[in-house]
Amino acid sequence: MKKNLLLTAFLAICSTFIMVAQGDDCTTAQNLGSLPTPGACTSGVQNGAATSVSGSITSATAGNPYVYQSGCAGGGTMATFAHDVWYQFTATGTTVNINITSGTVSRPNIALYSGTCGNLGGIGCNIGTTGGTASLTVTQIQQGQTYYIQVSGNSTTAGGNFNLSVDNDFDCNDCLTSSVLTASPLPVNGAYQPGQVVTFCYKITGYTHQNTNWLHGVQVSFGSGWSGISNTTPAADCGGSGTWAYYPGGAGGFGAGFYFDYDGFPNGPGDGNPANNLGDNCAATGSNLWTFCWKLTVNGGCSPGSNLSVTVNTSGDGESGSWTSLGCTDDDPLLFNAIGSCCPPTMASTPTCSGVNNGTATATPIGAGTFTYSWSPGSQTTQTATGLATGTYTVTVTNTGTNCAATNTVTVAASIAPVSNAGADISLCSGISGSIGAAAIAGNTYLWSPTTGLSSSTSANPTVTITNGGATTITTTYTVTTTNTATTCTSTDVVIVTVKPKPVVIVPANISQCAGPLVAASSFTSTPAGATFAWTNSNTAIGLASGSGTGNVPSFTGTNTTSSPITSTITVTPTLNGCTGLPVSYTITINPQPTSTFTQSANQCLTGNSFTFTNTGSTTGCTYSWNFGGGGASPATSTSNNQTVTFTTAGTYTITHIVTASGGCTSTTTSPVTIYPMPVVTVTPSFAICAGAGTAGNLTAAGASTYTWSPATGLSATTGATVTGNPAATTTYTVTGTSVNGCVATATVTITVKPIPVVSSTPITICAGTPGTLTASGATTYSWSPATGLSATTGTSVTANPPSTTTYTITGTSLGCSATTTVVVTVNPIPVTSVTS
Repeated sequence: MKKNLLLTAFLAICSTFIMVAQGDDCTTAQNLGSLPTPGACTSGVQNGAATSVSGSITSATAGNPYVYQSGCAGGGTMATFAHDVWYQFTATGTTVNINITSGTVSRPNIALYSGTCGNLGGIGCNIGTTGGTASLTVTQIQQGQTYYIQVSGNSTTAGGNFNLSVDNDFDCNDCLTSSVLTASPLPVNGAYQPGQVVTFCYKITGYTHQNTNWLHGVQVSFGSGWSGISNTTPAADCGGSGTWAYYPGGAGGFGAGFYFDYDGFPNGPGDGNPANNLGDNCAATGSNLWTFCWKLTVNGGCSPGSNLSVTVNTSGDGESGSWTSLGCTDDDPLLFNAIGSCCPPTMASTPTCSGVNNGTATATPIGAGTFTYSWSPGSQTTQTATGLATGTYTVTVTNTGTNCAATNTVTVAASIAPVSNAGADISLCSGISGSIGAAAIAGNTYLWSPTTGLSSSTSANPTVTITNGGATTITTTYTVTTTNTATTCTSTDVVIVTVKPKPVVIVPANISQCAGPLVAASSFTSTPAGATFAWTNSNTAIGLASGSGTGNVPSFTGTNTTSSPITSTITVTPTLNGCTGLPVSYTITINPQPTSTFTQSANQCLTGNSFTFTNTGSTTGCTYSWNFGGGGASPATSTSNNQTVTFTTAGTYTITHIVTASGGCTSTTTSPVTIYPMPVVTVTPSFAICAGAGTAGNLTAAGASTYTWSPATGLSATTGATVTGNPAATTTYTVTGTSVNGCVATATVTITVKPIPVVSSTPITICAGTPGTLTASGATTYSWSPATGLSATTGTSVTANPPSTTTYTITGTSLGCSATTTVVVTVNPIPVTSVTS
């Protein structure tokens, strides 16, 4: 039988596979172990027992990127992105037979790979029949090596169960029993890029003489996608009787390749025509191995899918030489399959800056479609790989619609970063500007962070101004990023700016005081605490010298002899830690000090007083306040300059006189004034006397110190507390009493002079024994005496019947005064009449 070896190599791109079933990808392949060792040679073949397992692709998944082969036995290319499962085994023979039977998987796909997961080389595939069977036989495998089997359906949705059997054989009839073809580099996803140079080495590792056929030729043929062969390196002479060389024209009817020119037959030594010679006489066992190497270059033009196959065939000297036996005609050629890749992407890069690794590499695909990217090293999957260090990077660009992949390389160069200079650390006072950074260098740009207080965030040496209104320092670290516009490389540097707070002085409230012997002092504090102070006085009329200190301004005495306030501005400037704060001012006002003297009337008596209080103190720009001491004053208060006051209550009053100057300063004077009480003069008694009676009475005055009497008529004296009064007529006397304080009061007293009544009565004559009536007049009351013969001794009229003529005295009284008169009652005797009888 004819046995072909198909080698299609794939370089796996970094991917993530989802584990659904055992053996779902190469890394989880089910291990079948070492296959049973082939037995004795029977009919030219040493057969090995089969290893069988049951499998399923129903719950399997498809890898991404998907590994598959083309040019398969059974026709065509394996289904891509189909559900697949994997197995691995260790070879014990030189031929492997793989068989699939299934009642549920239509046209199962089988593929065989050598190498390791992630760097597999395809060495054969088969697409099975619609009846659910598939078989694959691959010869010239290496005993003791591990191989991988991929089983899938023939579509992306195929599923089902299957039975797998694998066995190893050894062909006893072939001259060539084992060989290895290596390609460096291997194709990526089965494809090479335009212009790529690939080194092939063909190593014969097992050769057995059949009918004494010696190895004579190794023919190399290749597809149209290769531009030609070069660097052909033949194997060394194994038998020691000739020379291997590459013959472009071929030999003995066989094509171009390596042929052995035998030295001893028939024309030896070495006539340059290998076709008339024998082969290299040795068996390829142990160290007796042949290795032939050459290089093939892919055509320079972009030709996706171009034929890049390589076929290596061997011939014995009975085929291409002069030996007559054909014992090696059954030897199988070795086939290597690859295709021209998609058009390689256009590459670009930006340099990386020293120590930063910020280079980039960009692949721009050629042609339409959707593409994926795989970079190496680094395994980035974007069109532009970023964060790259200096070096060469390879990208594989795959068209997801056609599954065509192309690779290209690009170099990321190194670029020296610019030198950043943020300048020396500085210390500033709040609000004071300073400069950071250094002079600009052409070709560089600058960016500062943060931008707080900077005059510009893009200047090489901006000024910084920060206001610190707090109590502690503010420290800001500024970073300048310097970028070279040509290389885009950057570097950074930092500078620390310390901003000390300017002290804020706290001055006292404006001071306003009165002139004169008043002393004031000021005290300053600051935020933060601890500042020193300097102060100035704007008006030397105030006795405060400019100076400095740690908080207290010396006392000063204010003097103001004018009528208007004198004002000075005291300006205080604080300094702390070398920072001078803003000056703060307050005022000291020395107001004029008024005088409050006044004159007043002398002490006076209560009755008839009228006091005048006259301001003799300050007048210009002043106001006045009088308080006259209480309830007895009218008015009780006044704001007039001068004021006349009367008092209604005796006593001593404190007169308060306040003069307020224009600045509010006051002067107060107090003075007592005494209002003497009026004496209460009394005089006793009032009495009456009878005119002409020659009687007198004493008048006595009290309540004063001295007394005078008027009028003088009828008085014994006109002064003194007691006088005797005997006026001729009723008289009212006024006594004037003077107190010890000179206050005068009067009292009156009347001496009534009553008239003496004129008593009269008409004498009567009665007959003895015959009463008569006496009537008195001229008085109010009357008394009669003697009582002899009278009916009564009082009364205006009385009946008189004295026995004899009697003179009666009548005392008549009127208003307490009495007068007497007499009346005679003449008693005539009754005549005596005699009657004679």
